[in-house]
Amino acid sequence: MNEKKKDSILSIAASLLCIAIGLLVGLIILYCINAENAWNGFTRIIQGGFYLRPKGIGSEISQAAPLIMTGLSVAFAFKTGLFNIGAAGQYTVGIFGALFSAIILHMPWYLCLLTAICTAVACGIRSTAICQLAL
Repeated sequence: MNEKKKDSILSIAASLLCIAIGLLVGLIILYCINAENAWNGFTRIIQGGFYLRPKGIGSEISQAAPLIMTGLSVAFAFKTGLFNIGAAGQYTVGIFGALFSAIILHMPWYLCLLTAICTAVACGIRSTAICQLAL
């Protein structure tokens, strides 16, 4: 077996081992919190989005999409030579701004959507500007 194939198999095995250890630690924590329902909760975690088909899968995708896009934005920044570690904070502040504007301003849905997007962008930019001024 060549060295490159051995390294890739070792990397996959290490990733699977980390996942197994994380699940085991999660099960132990569930037992410490509530021993009666720990196994039921653990099986729900393992089943994930497949528990309530098809709504559960759609819910998993809709909740994961913004985090995936945040990760892609950081990867793009690193690939272009920029250093951006504030993407999670920008995402959090932007979501807060979008929710705040959507809840406070009682508008029709199409105007609310545009306002929420613009507010999210403005809040994300503002959080970046504040961090840049602090440096």
